[in-house]
Amino acid sequence: MFQTNLMAVSPAYNDPSDTNALGLDAATFSGLLATDVLSVSLEGTTTFFDGTNVLTGRALADDVISVELLLIFGGEDGTENPSLTDDNVDGNDTAFLTSFPYLAQPW
Repeated sequence: MFQTNLMAVSPAYNDPSDTNALGLDAATFSGLLATDVLSVSLEGTTTFFDGTNVLTGRALADDVISVELLLIFGGEDGTENPSLTDDNVDGNDTAFLTSFPYLAQPW
């Protein structure tokens, strides 16, 4: 179901040999999405995607939605469908705290 929907909504997967910026074809990327597991690197960089490190964890400041849009619509190099690859939200409205719980108080 994930793969069918991905291929239906994303022109970046028009051809079965198309891949995303991670080099994953529609079937492989769909399998990754369907597992809904976030791997965490206990050594090295922790990031959702920074262009080099991929899915090694998630920092609060990681722009997860823009990364997912890029992987869904951006094609092999992230440049396909530029109007669909960024949510245009470039930061939090409040700075993260430097100690636990790290997030600002709710309204």
